[in-house]
Amino acid sequence: MKVRISNYPSWFTTHHLAEKLCFWAKDVENEVGLMDKPEWVYNFGEWLTYGSVLPEPEVGEFYPTETRKRTLLARALDAINDKRKQKIEVKIDEWDLWDPYTTIGIVVRPLLTEFVNKKRHGAPNTDYEDVPEELRPSEEWIKQSKENKDGEVDDKFHERWDWILNEMLFAFNHIEGGPDEFWADEYWGDAPTMRYRKIDEKGMSVIEFDEEWDCDMVKIREIEARIENGFKLFGKYFRALWD
Repeated sequence: MKVRISNYPSWFTTHHLAEKLCFWAKDVENEVGLMDKPEWVYNFGEWLTYGSVLPEPEVGEFYPTETRKRTLLARALDAINDKRKQKIEVKIDEWDLWDPYTTIGIVVRPLLTEFVNKKRHGAPNTDYEDVPEELRPSEEWIKQSKENKDGEVDDKFHERWDWILNEMLFAFNHIEGGPDEFWADEYWGDAPTMRYRKIDEKGMSVIEFDEEWDCDMVKIREIEARIENGFKLFGKYFRALWD
């Protein structure tokens, strides 16, 4: 398999052009405390885009962007930007199809590892039943949030997403090709001596062991269930893997 994905193409708009032409303009602190170009540079970009600069609307009014005709320069830049696409190349080899389950895991694992370990800038809504009790908000908070509907999140909001992501990664790490693919060896123990005993004249035989197999099936089933749950979470929150 060969996968090559280029960076997302960056758009170059009339406002970018205005900043380039006014290269000497230094950043100033705006009304929300962030450093940005002076307002007159923004207005210059508006003029390049629409051929005029409208006054700021009053509170509660709409910006009339949909009704304004864009300049020839703005439309030309739009046409150029529309043609710029992200380059994606995927080549599948025959051996990749022998075990797609393993192949997909090999591709997803490093991507998910980087995503889990990076500093993320947000988190999606998650269902409370998908996480342990200690990560769920109180019943009182749930009731208040339903009544207020103000978009406020509880103090465990991001921790829930972190936990779900780590369960996904746990699942991918414990399958073929992962760093912990042989996890079960620790719990199987030493195999007992296996013998074949003939049971009739036709050569039929059965397998017998000298002693019971000393394996921790409780722990094995516990980890298998955690792996399966990790894949269920991966499928459920697949479209939430964004930043």
